[in-house]
Amino acid sequence: MVTEKYLYRSAKEWKARHATTKIYDQILLALKNGDIPKLAKLTSKNFDYPIKTIIPWASTHFTEMIIKKAKSRFKKDYLGFMMLGGMSGGGMGMYVNPKKYEQRKQGVLDILRETKSELSAALPFAMEPVVYNFEINNNGSTSNLKKGGKAIMPARYYGLQMKELARQNPSEIDYQ
Repeated sequence: MVTEKYLYRSAKEWKARHATTKIYDQILLALKNGDIPKLAKLTSKNFDYPIKTIIPWASTHFTEMIIKKAKSRFKKDYLGFMMLGGMSGGGMGMYVNPKKYEQRKQGVLDILRETKSELSAALPFAMEPVVYNFEINNNGSTSNLKKGGKAIMPARYYGLQMKELARQNPSEIDYQ
C-alpha cells in the first residue's frame, strides 16, 4: 500500500509522506538528547499523522480503544504510542512514566486483555496479548566466541535435540 501510494503520488498521502521526514529528524534529535517524553510525543504524532493517512489500515478500533483507555487510566503517566509494525495492533509500543513503569506495565497488559475480551466476538485475535520490555542498546548485536569445553549450549538445548540426534545414523552426524 505504501509503495502504491508513493508511485501514484496521491496528493494527501504525498503530503503526509513529506511530513514523515520532518518528524523523523525530530525523532533522531530526541533520541540523541535522550528525551524520551519528546520521543513519545513524536511517535504518537507520527502515528496519528502521517502514518494513518498513508496507511489507513495501520490502526483499528482495537488500537484506538487501547490508546484511549491508556490515556484515560494513566493520565500524566501516559507519554505516547508507537506502531512498531504488523498493522492493526500486531506490534505496538506504549510509553509510560518510567518512575511508575512496573505498575503501568501491568496496566497496559490489563488494558490489552480487557479490550481483546470486549472485541473477541467481532475481531479474531491470533494470540494472547503480551507486554515486552524494550530499552536502547548502545552496543548493537554482539557475541563471544567460546572454544573447547566452554563452547557448549545450555542443557535444555541438548534435551530438545537428543531425540532428533538419536534418530540419525551415526555416520551421517557431522561432529565438527
